[in-house]
Amino acid sequence: MIDKTLEEIVSKLNENGFSFTLCDLRHAESLDGDSEYASYCGILRDETQGERVLEQLLRRVDILLTPMEKLGVYLTVHPEVKTLRQDYSSSKLLPIGPNEMMVCFIQAGVVQTFEEASSAVLESLKQSFLYVQEDEGVLAAVKLLTLMGFAFAPFRRWYSRDPERMVRDSGLLLCFFLRQSENMVFLGDAAGYMESAANKECLEKLCSAICCIEMVRRGV
Repeated sequence: MIDKTLEEIVSKLNENGFSFTLCDLRHAESLDGDSEYASYCGILRDETQGERVLEQLLRRVDILLTPMEKLGVYLTVHPEVKTLRQDYSSSKLLPIGPNEMMVCFIQAGVVQTFEEASSAVLESLKQSFLYVQEDEGVLAAVKLLTLMGFAFAPFRRWYSRDPERMVRDSGLLLCFFLRQSENMVFLGDAAGYMESAANKECLEKLCSAICCIEMVRRGV
């Protein structure tokens, strides 16, 4: 069943001559538990007449930034992706055509949850006895979250109306997750360093937010 946010996104896409095939949907809860946010990954198709070269397609996609900003949604674009798995339970790969592009729609609340939860988790880790003792696992988790803070900084300028910057920042986000994929285990290990149930819950919400943003890796 399509949710309300996705329904609003698709409506704006249709108004501007685009369609969207959903391939993945993930959720994250706000730190206070009062709100739920989502990210969506799939294939964006330009339904206007005629095939377009990449530069033309990106200029067309650029017109979506204003309506997405009004919806509180970040749009990442991934023109380098050639196929996309329809869903995790399927082996079917969907080819991406000349008028198509893999994109992700990430609600701003996901990024806000990351920022708030990351700050709380970092503070908890740095106050732990093992951090003072320079435990390798704790130090690795702190380093990873610090790097994420830098990697996710482009979200603050996402609506700059610059197609080239949007492609570059989307690519940098993807590269970060590819380079740090083996280090993600340190976040799971960090649960053992949390000194209270509240801190562990905060870490769980942090990991959910990261999982939503990590959706940019879905392409093949």
